[in-house]
Amino acid sequence: MLPGSSRAPACPGAALGAENAKFPDWGRTFWEHVQLAIDLHHIRKIIVMDHRDCGFYKDIHGKDLAADPKEEFEIHAVQMRRLRGDIARRHPKLAVELLLMGLDGKAETVA
Repeated sequence: MLPGSSRAPACPGAALGAENAKFPDWGRTFWEHVQLAIDLHHIRKIIVMDHRDCGFYKDIHGKDLAADPKEEFEIHAVQMRRLRGDIARRHPKLAVELLLMGLDGKAETVA
């Protein structure tokens, strides 16, 4: 768990895992978990953290995104922003923070 947090679930592909056509049940599980966290732990914020050189993104997009760091960032950012918008529509009181973590452990904020 993250310090000071109640829950720290992980989903393969993070933002892409929560919303993708290949494994739609993952999305349903994500939304059920969010609702449960709201109901049981009264969460006020969700942190979505993707990581660079993600095998699931490579699988879904059919190419090695790590070969072009700028493109990799943009593809992750688009997916993460889409998820942030969906969270805002379903749970407008939740804050959402988007981060893209490098393999060195350093995280970049996605606006």
